Amino acid sequence: MFHRTERHYLLTAALAAVMLITDSARVDAQTASDTQAAPPLPSTQATPQKGNNGMLSFSSSVDVLSTYLFRGIPQDDRGLIAWPAVDVGVGLFEGDGVLKRVQMNVGLWNSLHSGPTGLDGPSGKMWYEADFYSSLALGLAGGFTLGTIYTAYMSPNSSFGTVKELAVTLNIDDSARRLPLAPYGLIAFELDGQADGGSGAGTYMELGVKPTLPVSTELFALALPVKVGLSLDDYYEGPNGSRTFGYVDAGVVATVPLSGVPDAFGAWSMRGGVSVVSPAGSLRTLNGGRRARIVGLLGIALSY
Repeated sequence: MFHRTERHYLLTAALAAVMLITDSARVDAQTASDTQAAPPLPSTQATPQKGNNGMLSFSSSVDVLSTYLFRGIPQDDRGLIAWPAVDVGVGLFEGDGVLKRVQMNVGLWNSLHSGPTGLDGPSGKMWYEADFYSSLALGLAGGFTLGTIYTAYMSPNSSFGTVKELAVTLNIDDSARRLPLAPYGLIAFELDGQADGGSGAGTYMELGVKPTLPVSTELFALALPVKVGLSLDDYYEGPNGSRTFGYVDAGVVATVPLSGVPDAFGAWSMRGGVSVVSPAGSLRTLNGGRRARIVGLLGIALSY
């Protein structure tokens, strides 16, 4: 068996090898995940990626983070933090009326830690978080997508109790615009357990946009995601009660497609990004009184 220090080096080396897969790039319409979200919103895209002509789609990714903040709530910022994830989508319906498509997704999102919430913590286990989710999305006329997501946030190394949540989402597809903003909204209701460790189940709202700059799409894609996290009811509980405003997050994410991969193997890409998260109220206290936190991300993704 490997000693803990040796396991740190082996894990770091393995992930570094994955991240260093490079090739001459060409652009694809692959979407990069934000640098502060868990799990990422399931895809509502009913059309499978290149090389896939069926109604079944698949995506997977591995991201390495400098800091893990869940909706502004600090989780860990020491040691290695890795986010492996897998998602399977099934197109249930496609039409030409008001209802354009129906899409179902199931997935598993994970967070692996080598620091005090993982290998160096009381459990000695790196599997800090495992989030199972399932979603149903309705693609409507006018570019609107209405969806519901059920998520169970679980901790295999018992760092926190299970939180069950039901969310409603609305996305607007404005990709035909010269500068698409991709606006979206999410309202999440805690059914069991509390993400903030408070005494009452909370309701969370997130509003965001993700402008994609009109840069050369033959080399890379550049997005500027901005989002705001709000407590509609007891989501960010503190000594002085629950405040509405939680945080604002603004960043930049660059996605570089990897060429040389046959279409039959899907679309591969690498991505890197950085964001600035500014917490307020009780969230600022949880973040050590800091007015801003920097989060960096580097990852590789596959969609098919």
